[in-house]
Parts: sequence; C-alpha cells; structure tokens
Amino acid sequence: MQIPPKHTHIVSLAEASNYTANFRKSDRNTGVCGGMFWKEAITKLISQPDCAGVRYYYAEQDNGTPALVMVGVDHEGKDMITGVLLEESWICPPYCSEVNLLNSGVSQGKWRPDRKPEIVNSPVENHEQASRV
Repeated sequence: MQIPPKHTHIVSLAEASNYTANFRKSDRNTGVCGGMFWKEAITKLISQPDCAGVRYYYAEQDNGTPALVMVGVDHEGKDMITGVLLEESWICPPYCSEVNLLNSGVSQGKWRPDRKPEIVNSPVENHEQASRV
C-alpha cells in the first residue's frame, strides 16, 4: 500500500467555513455538526511507534449517532488496527464552541436533528468582515 505524499493540510478560515456550511446545507445533515477529542487522546494516537499519520473513517454508533473513527497510519500507509483507536468524541451539539465562522449558530440551539439549521450568518460573507478586524 502506498502512503500519500506529505502536505500541510492547512486551509484558510474562508475555505473551512465554506466546507462546514456546505455540510450544514446538505442532505447529509444529521444534526451532529462535529465533535471534540481531548488532546491527550490524540497525542496517544500519534505517539505510537511507527505512526506516520492519522486516518479517519466515517462511522455510526449503534444508536445512529454519526461518528469518526481515527486510527494511526504507519509509514507504509497501513492502518495500525492493533494500536490505539479513537471515537467517543464529545459531539456538537451539545458540546459546541461559541458562534463562529465554522458553526454559524449551532451553539445557540439553531441545530436540530429534525430539520436543517437556519444559517445565522453566511460564513463566507462574514469571513471578509472578520479578517479586517
């Protein structure tokens, strides 16, 4: 198996907010907009011997809640399935950040599983305003 070439994976706030807005407006919107992993768990994952990176898999818990499963990837591009695996993130909502360009109102109760959220402000429009501040 070939491992992909290295790159930074860094995107601008405008790109990231556009991507998260695309998801919120899509048919894949299930009511969960993200999740949080504690630093210690991620450190444990990436500190494994021979770990070159992290791969994630879209998943679903037994109760239907969307999830990400994260696994270390070795220098040959293979999943380190006998090592540390992460899931059990603290999902948003209810564990969300304050309103920002990535969540556009999710933390203020605008996000409900039974309907698509109202977009409080357009992330792309607000990015230009925020970047001037």
